[in-house]
Amino acid sequence: MDPSSLPLVSGPLPVPRTRLVGRRAEVAVGRALLLEEAVPLLTLIRPLAST
Repeated sequence: MDPSSLPLVSGPLPVPRTRLVGRRAEVAVGRALLLEEAVPLLTLIRPLAST
């Protein structure tokens, strides 16, 4: 199936399973990227552990 033929879904994001304390800015950026038509894939990774 051609990905460009899939409908764009617009609506609220699912409720997170855990709270993202202190991550409002990061959530806002991720949300904005997900709504960009030019961004076909958004990969989230965890920060590297400090030693």
